[in-house]
Amino acid sequence: MASASREVDSGRAEEAGDRGQRHDRPSRGRSATEDDAFNWGNKGGGYIRSRVEAENLVLNYARNRGLPAVALCVSNTYGRGEWQPTPHGWLAAVAAAGRMGVYVKGASEVVGVEDAATALVLAADNGRNGERYIVSERFVSSRELYHTAADAVGAKRPRFGIPLKAMYVLGLGGDIAGAVLQRDMKLSTLSVRLMQITGPMDHGKAEREVGWRPTPVYDSIRRAAHFHREHRRPATS
Repeated sequence: MASASREVDSGRAEEAGDRGQRHDRPSRGRSATEDDAFNWGNKGGGYIRSRVEAENLVLNYARNRGLPAVALCVSNTYGRGEWQPTPHGWLAAVAAAGRMGVYVKGASEVVGVEDAATALVLAADNGRNGERYIVSERFVSSRELYHTAADAVGAKRPRFGIPLKAMYVLGLGGDIAGAVLQRDMKLSTLSVRLMQITGPMDHGKAEREVGWRPTPVYDSIRRAAHFHREHRRPATS
């Protein structure tokens, strides 16, 4: 079916399957695939639930009512041109500026933004109707990611990693502040949980069915670092 007539629902890899979960992983040592059922809806908060429900709605219409649509589960993207940084893009900018003294220990699935865009086009042209596709190049530790960004522009590397247990303590403080102030806080136990709830994912289906061939994400991280260094945008979140 031609891309001009097919809807492409681009979700986040977090909800795309845990399907990538750290909690209740399908089997030890196995990367999650599109076939793994989402099983941590009660742990991800309202935003994740809304994305899952939107994906389910689109795929239900595709499978049962003939809507021409596929769903792409896109992980954290990196690359040039991020004028309004995402939270993870902003952290890469801070690392590229040499201003990241510490980082949160952990790992996440990542992909170059150009490769993600290519996957959208390929899935629209070649994807099987009513299917989902994981769009992520690899699982990278926070340390490796931020060191790559810093090294790309000769910036000072972040030296210390903060354990997630310590972040949960800080997140609890955010929960208390949010309850008192009656507003959402950027740092909360929920945001800390989402930092580490997903695990490695397998993008083989996108390679086999739509012809996606991602490049090493490290090149995209380096391009992002140069972009942020050129435009000096890491000072505020």
